[in-house]
Amino acid sequence: MAGGPTTPELAGAVSDAGGLGFLAAGYQTPDDLRADVAAVRALTQAPFGINLFSLAEAAVDDVAIADYARLLEGEASGRGASLGEPRFDDDAIEAKLEVVVAERPAVVSFTFGCPSVETVERLHEREIAVWITVTEVDEAREAVAAGADALVLQGVEAGGHRGSFADLDGRGELSVLSLLSLVAHVCDLPLVASGGIADGRSVAATLVAGARAAQLGTAFMRCPEAGTSDAHRTALAQPDPTALTRAFTGRRARGIVNRFMRQFGPYAPAAYPHVNHLTSPIRAAARRSLDPDAINLWAGVAHELAEEAPAAELVVRFAEDARAALATATARLEPTIERRGLVGGLDHVQVAAPPGCEAEARRFYGELLGLAEVDKPESLRDRGGVWFAAGAQQFHVGVTERFEPARKAHPALRVHPSGIDELAAGLEVAGRPVVWDEEIAGVRRFFSEDPWGNRVELLAAGWDWATPAGTHPPGA
Repeated sequence: MAGGPTTPELAGAVSDAGGLGFLAAGYQTPDDLRADVAAVRALTQAPFGINLFSLAEAAVDDVAIADYARLLEGEASGRGASLGEPRFDDDAIEAKLEVVVAERPAVVSFTFGCPSVETVERLHEREIAVWITVTEVDEAREAVAAGADALVLQGVEAGGHRGSFADLDGRGELSVLSLLSLVAHVCDLPLVASGGIADGRSVAATLVAGARAAQLGTAFMRCPEAGTSDAHRTALAQPDPTALTRAFTGRRARGIVNRFMRQFGPYAPAAYPHVNHLTSPIRAAARRSLDPDAINLWAGVAHELAEEAPAAELVVRFAEDARAALATATARLEPTIERRGLVGGLDHVQVAAPPGCEAEARRFYGELLGLAEVDKPESLRDRGGVWFAAGAQQFHVGVTERFEPARKAHPALRVHPSGIDELAAGLEVAGRPVVWDEEIAGVRRFFSEDPWGNRVELLAAGWDWATPAGTHPPGA
């Protein structure tokens, strides 16, 4: 995110942890950009990218801009500031392209417009991949025609400025999942999902919807490596609503709703970067006084999920959580046979598990194996863990002070013969080990492991059903 939060330290940490960090070149001088590139390369040898503004001058309403300036005069004078000069500039795009061509990052992405075919070819000659931000299907088609290597699909949930080629109300305001579905039907380029993605589960959701990768911004704004102001960090942690506004810059952007947005947003003209220059002194004065009510608090809709944690830790966790979410979703869909009732009996045993194990226990023993969860005994209500049952027998996944997998006293589950292959397939799809025992003639048995390394035995053998009279196992 341009304007402060993105730093070389943040980009370097993300790339070094296995992500693809980006430098935001917007509002920087070419010399500052060159220095930031050097700073990233001093931190990591991993690939990184640079984001550039692709601005074309468009007609604006000078009268509306002047009216807006008069409306802002009291706000500025009350802070001891003078309004800036409203004007157009292209953010020194040509000079920054010279820096990019010389420095050769792995990727250059563009926002606010589509670069020319010539610009794309120039970057390709230096073996730099070109990603273009789009918010509509027509923009995607234009980016493909320009020679893009990938498309960044910015959903309306995203924080900061809309990347639309034309800043028109109602344009480019699709959700990221809808945008993924629509663009995937008209183009076969790699798609990068962006907007409202703040944890591993939402990363997984975009991958299922067709994205090759997910781009997260707000999720990293509370990291120690980010340059986010203190007032902005505090606001991100609160469950306050966001909205699109032109109040600060003259271009639609999503931020946390504050007084400035409410008071001036309805009157702000569509004029970027003219209004951005106009309000810049007001925002600077508000930052100095730590006043969040006059700062552009750019944030995505899921901003309250942003954590105060090192960027590298978040990258690793998001990847792990995304894999777990994908495995869980797959297990819910495949195989299609209902697992409930396949397990007919079990040994009464407590499995060692770490504190806070309940959610994983429900996924493994409940969703994968199909055991029914039951209430804890009254005497254990104040302890952690979770209880399951098959028939009249109960099974406790408990919490131990010293966590050691209970490999010797492992749970042994009696499985209906017609369901043992079903359970094995489900465990393999979910990424759990399945080791068949070939040593006992006439008995089909395999071993697996739960999420904490506890051994689990699944045995298809003669039935000794602990069920009420008159009931029978499936298929009996």
